[in-house]
This record gives sequence, C-alpha cells and structure tokens, in this order.
Amino acid sequence: MSKKFSNKTIHIAGSCSKEGDIKNILYAHSLVRMLTRKLLSEGANLVTTVDKIVTMNDNEIPIIFYWDILEEIYSYASSLSFSADTKNLAKVVSTYKSLNQIVSDLPSEKKTIWDELCSNDVVTVHLTPYGWNSGAIRRQLKESFSDALVVIGGGEGIEHLSHLYASHGKPVLPLNILVGSSCSDGRGGAEFLFKSFVSHPEKFIPTLTQKTRTKAMTLIYEKWKNDVDKFSKEIVDFLSEVVMPQVFFVRLMNKKQKSYTHVNKFFRYVVTPFVISKGYSIKEMGKTKNKEGFINVEIFNEINKSSYIVADFTGGRPNCFIEIGYSFGLNKKVILTAKKGTKNPLDTDQIPCYYWDPHNSYKKSIKELQQFWDQNIDRGPLVTLTDVI
Repeated sequence: MSKKFSNKTIHIAGSCSKEGDIKNILYAHSLVRMLTRKLLSEGANLVTTVDKIVTMNDNEIPIIFYWDILEEIYSYASSLSFSADTKNLAKVVSTYKSLNQIVSDLPSEKKTIWDELCSNDVVTVHLTPYGWNSGAIRRQLKESFSDALVVIGGGEGIEHLSHLYASHGKPVLPLNILVGSSCSDGRGGAEFLFKSFVSHPEKFIPTLTQKTRTKAMTLIYEKWKNDVDKFSKEIVDFLSEVVMPQVFFVRLMNKKQKSYTHVNKFFRYVVTPFVISKGYSIKEMGKTKNKEGFINVEIFNEINKSSYIVADFTGGRPNCFIEIGYSFGLNKKVILTAKKGTKNPLDTDQIPCYYWDPHNSYKKSIKELQQFWDQNIDRGPLVTLTDVI
C-alpha cells in the first residue's frame, strides 16, 4: 500500500522567544514531535538542521525544534532496527562550526543519538561552504531539498524561508501558535504569515482547491489547543492533499505535425500515469487551467514553480528548446525524452535522453521511464558557479 508522502520531503522550522509563554512553547514542541512521527510513518523524508541547544531564560526548555525532529527520527529508525527502510530519512543542513559545537557542547545522550543517526546512514549531512555560517545560505540549501514547509514562531529567518518556498511554487503552512521568535526580529514570523494565509491561502498553497481551502481555515491553534494529537493529524491530512510537487511538460502540441499522435500517446499513457503514481501534479499547457493572460508568461512562470521538467524534443520545436534552456538555466531537475530516431539538433546530445519506442507496450515504456528517471533525476546542474575562495 502506497504511503501518503512517498517521494516527498517536508521541512518543519521555527523558533520560540526566551521569554515566551511556556504552555504554548511546550505545546509547539509536542506538535513538532507528533508531526515528525506521523510524517515518517507515512513515508516522508525530512529536512532539518543540527546545532547546539539554546534554552529559555529561566528553565531548560529549548527554543528551537530541531532536536525534537532528530530525536523522533532516531526513535523511528531504532524501532525498525535501523533497517534499509531507514536509510536517508533526513537531510541535515549545517555548518562546520555547528558540527564542532556538537562535539564540544552537546550532552552525552544527544551525542549518542547523533552518532547513531550518522553511523547508520539515517541522516545525510550537507554543509555550507567552510566559514560561511549565514542563516540565509542554510535556508537556501534546505529549500532546494524540500517539497513543502511548515513553520511555527520565528521571525525574519522564517519569513525569508517562506518566501523562498512560495517563490518556487512549494506549499507553505504557517501555524499561529504564539511562541515568539528566538531573535525578536522580522514582522512576526509564522504568526504574521498566518494572517495572510487565512486571507489568501492560494499564495501559500499552489494546488489549493475548494476542499483544501475550507480545510485550511480549520488549522487555527485556538481550535486545537487542548488536543495536540488531533491537531497534528489534521495538519498531516491537509499536507497529504496539497504537497504535490509540480511536473511541467514541455512537448509537441501542434496536431498538424506528423509526430503529434505518437507524442500525445506517450504523454497520455506513459508519462502521465508515471507522474501520477509518484503523487506529483501536472502542468501541461493547453490541457490544464491557465492563470495568466499571456501564455508565454504562463509557461515561464510555471517552469519556475515546477520541481521537475519532462521535456520532449520530438518535432524539434524552437519554443521547446527555449523552454529546455530556461529550465536548465534555473537548475531545475530535467528529464529529456524524444521519440526513437529523433535527431537532436543541439549540442545537448551529451545530456542523457530517454528515446522511447512508440511500438513498445505502455507497460514496458513506463518501466523504462522509471529506470531512466531513477538514474538521472539527481544529476548535478550543467553549470557550477565559479568560486572566488
């Protein structure tokens, strides 16, 4: 049975004020733990960070949530005896400085958990360039790994992180639990964003429907403040309906061209079922609802907001190559396809391409596409920026 979050990655982030309401802060910690537990049980991968523990002024309650997440990942993985199913459950974005602090500052029980997570390949650590400890750099890296964001509290950093996700068409769910911010900056963090979320949820949830719009209006802390377990269940159910990474189709659409029938069948009976089976949403010009008045604007907006691009250059449309180039320029994850026998007129023949055979059965083509996807979807960008250090 397929799990709700297979092939999907969720990022939970936020912070609390050192002078915040203890009851609300304890509730937030419990909620983060329950969300982590439920997401893992439904097949989700997670993005988080690791650092020293910062606590409130008058007690030992942490004001950041990442150790809640790491401890729940550890509990889940150990319950499965660190089996193959627990490999790479989370990407941990950190800095060299933070990892050094872990060695020197963490309590022994936390060090043990961290060592177990690393030695059993439960987490994969991604470091920012040495000496670069800026939160903004870490946030950019985290966003690139994840499909959706849940935020609690926080300030400027949470607002910036939410902007990164929203600008790339990824769902953002701000929760209005009154916990403040660790740095007392920004315009109010998740609490501020929640007010905009209630008024314009479509700005935060790209795949919003009337059903999910209504459900979004129920995710108010005051309604669930006496039942953290039910609140976590409501949030997970909501996320399962809106976290659908978008796949944009670049393909021949001119019905007068000779190859149109084969291309149309390939996308209809091979690509579309494959994408849907992964729990992704589809944007195909001319087949799905448009939002912009000018179709060229729509195309480039949707490419920018898509997590994946399936680009088929059968028929050699000039516009197709422009869209492919734009996708590569944005460092999108691009899968190139073409009908068997198609000549590639560009120098991109060094980039792997799946040449599909229209005479194959659809079942065989789907299997071949799956293999090609798995082998190539995580290829690095075409261009690596020049380092000056």
